[in-house]
Amino acid sequence: MELFQKLELKSLKELESLKNNEEWENFTIAFYGETGAGKSTLIECLRMFFKERSKMDQQERFRRLYAETNHRGSGHALLELEKFQDGAIIGDGRSDFTTETKSYTLKHNNKTFTLLDVPGIEGDEQKVIDQISNATQKAHAIFYVTKTPNPPQKGEEGKEGTIEKIQRQLGLQTEVWTIYNKPINSPRAFKDGLIDGSEKESLKILDEKMKGILGKHYMGYKAVSAQMAFYGLSQALIPGTDFYEKKQKFLKDFKAGELLYQSHFKPLGEFIAEELLKNSRAKIIQSNCNKALKVVEELQKAIEITIEKRIDPGIKETQEHQ
Repeated sequence: MELFQKLELKSLKELESLKNNEEWENFTIAFYGETGAGKSTLIECLRMFFKERSKMDQQERFRRLYAETNHRGSGHALLELEKFQDGAIIGDGRSDFTTETKSYTLKHNNKTFTLLDVPGIEGDEQKVIDQISNATQKAHAIFYVTKTPNPPQKGEEGKEGTIEKIQRQLGLQTEVWTIYNKPINSPRAFKDGLIDGSEKESLKILDEKMKGILGKHYMGYKAVSAQMAFYGLSQALIPGTDFYEKKQKFLKDFKAGELLYQSHFKPLGEFIAEELLKNSRAKIIQSNCNKALKVVEELQKAIEITIEKRIDPGIKETQEHQ
């Protein structure tokens, strides 16, 4: 009896957590993946692409401050500028850069939607695990962002690998996409297009593996270079900084608009606006109900296993002794 109470308590806790985190208003997309995969860069680009209100305000403040800085030239003003420049949310690869989920609300054609910048999944501190869990419970679609075209790996020696994490953290989802965010550091690396034949083959295997983990809820991959798109979209950069210099390098070979096409970012933005947000009201309901249903199904499965392993052998033994 105690076993069943434990199982029931676990499920009730999960349902309570879903209830506290579920989002019924805005269609929500969580960006999930390891630190350094480019989740924040992608989100920064989408904020500029969809002209998010707070992003536009930051760019305006940057322009005003920049004019004043040129006038006064003070170090304090430069520090202020850094806060408002494009890319301020982009990490430096340290795993503790994003330790809390950050939320950005965007609008497109009277539809409001939310992007969640989730901490890197390699973090194993409880605080980070809780942040990831809450974000995935809130989300109606997940973008699994990876900077390599290789399929996720299993863990070894008692350590959870990416496969186990995806299984555990994304098992309740109704819609999961992979975003292969290819790092491109120079315009030369781009002369043969965004992805080559061997990357396509790798991504095919990645798709099969993800399908194996998530079944019909896995939708496929999109390839993009967020870094390149950032140089095409950014307008508020401090001259002399790394971002600024790299942008100039890319603009020698490509026009800003070309960078958005060549990086496959414009098609990604259009896909979000036209496909992902289509029927978003129905998708929100379906996603939230599916998560609760999965918890109940898991409980049912756990009860069946418990009966099979613990109770049936006990009954059999009793009957044999009669």
